Amino acid sequence: MMPENLNRKSKRDRYIFFRCRYTSIEFLWYIQAVGITQEGRTQLRLIAGWLDFFVFPSLH
Repeated sequence: MMPENLNRKSKRDRYIFFRCRYTSIEFLWYIQAVGITQEGRTQLRLIAGWLDFFVFPSLH
């Protein structure tokens, strides 16, 4: 493995960590406010994951 690849991966992991952390906080607030069921919560996470994959393809 080359050091630059390691650096790029760690940057990406950091981005994903912060994104997941703050996104989950937003999800929790939204779920509490609207009262979404467990199934709906999973669907939202799946949709958000696919959107993330297509909107930020350079990070994958």
